[in-house]
Amino acid sequence: MKYVPLFLVLAPCVLLSQEKQKNRAEALFKELEAKLSKADTIQCKYRAVMQVKEGEREKEASKAEGLLLLQKGNKLHFRLDGQIGLQNPGKVEFTSDGTTVATVEHKAEKRDPYKEKAPANLGSAFSASLAREGLLAFVATHIGGGTLAENIGDEQDRKKVPPSGFRARGKERIGEVQAEVIEFQTRVPREKDTSFHVTLWLHPKTSLPVKRVVKLQTDRKEAWTVTETYEDWKLDEKIDPAKFKVP
Repeated sequence: MKYVPLFLVLAPCVLLSQEKQKNRAEALFKELEAKLSKADTIQCKYRAVMQVKEGEREKEASKAEGLLLLQKGNKLHFRLDGQIGLQNPGKVEFTSDGTTVATVEHKAEKRDPYKEKAPANLGSAFSASLAREGLLAFVATHIGGGTLAENIGDEQDRKKVPPSGFRARGKERIGEVQAEVIEFQTRVPREKDTSFHVTLWLHPKTSLPVKRVVKLQTDRKEAWTVTETYEDWKLDEKIDPAKFKVP
């Protein structure tokens, strides 16, 4: 009687399990992406903590919280209260009425809102970030070398590289929610050899994010991590038009 090595017996089972994990995670991601892109309005509150890698340790670099309101027609209201990376702590609001976007920084000295043309992909870019890297990581990687609106507009005609490396991690409890966890990799726009490793905890009933951990990896080294949590999700509910009035 011939004996077959155990790894030859188990290998097909392992590969099949990995393929099922990949398919499950990718299906959940596509479901989330489609739900967000089809929604006429999106509302959510968020909290975020950014940690910067220093040698083998992580040091808290910034905290932020705020609100996101989106409506079809390129209308946006995004509030950030806190700090992004090395930026000074404060409160900033981005508001678009569909054609003009205004940036208002709330500081001790009063400043007039900075107004510019709203890029056609402003709303869709913010919506896409809710499925991919999250709000703080999205803003943090779009504020260098120009305004947020300019950098988003520069990507309007560029083809997005789809996420890869999908993996389902099963279910984990987040508060009172038994969330489904998926992982994937996605490219950082305008950067070479830089990617986000994203872990998403999805609500079992709504399939919307409960929590997200994003690790920025450059040259295969981890640079910083953002942990983001969400509450008060509302899709396709009416938003007061005054919220999109440019100041």
